[in-house]
Parts: sequence; C-alpha cells; structure tokens
Amino acid sequence: MVGALCLWAIAAWQNLGWTDLFSILLGSVLMLAGIMLAAFLLIVGFKLVLRFLANLSE
Repeated sequence: MVGALCLWAIAAWQNLGWTDLFSILLGSVLMLAGIMLAAFLLIVGFKLVLRFLANLSE
C-alpha cells in the first residue's frame, strides 16, 4: 500500500499517466517475484546438495 502511494506521488509529480504508473508497478512486482523465486530455488538446490552429500557419507 505504501509502495503504491509512493508510486502515485511520483507519477503525479512527473505528470505520468495511469498506464505508465501501472507499467512501473507491474515491473516492480515482477522483479520482486523473480527475486523470491530465485531465492527459493537456491534454498531447494542447497538442500538437495546437502542431502546428496549426506547420503554419500553413509
């Protein structure tokens, strides 16, 4: 909510339209989703590697 309000204030200050505002908001959300997905995949990858190494040492 705060992020959307800040984007609205910047859009009003820069005289941007609603389509530009929506494009910026969508790009920000997609970037955050990509970062979260990458972090999740790294965690899963590390857990799989650790599980594989633990099975090798048995």
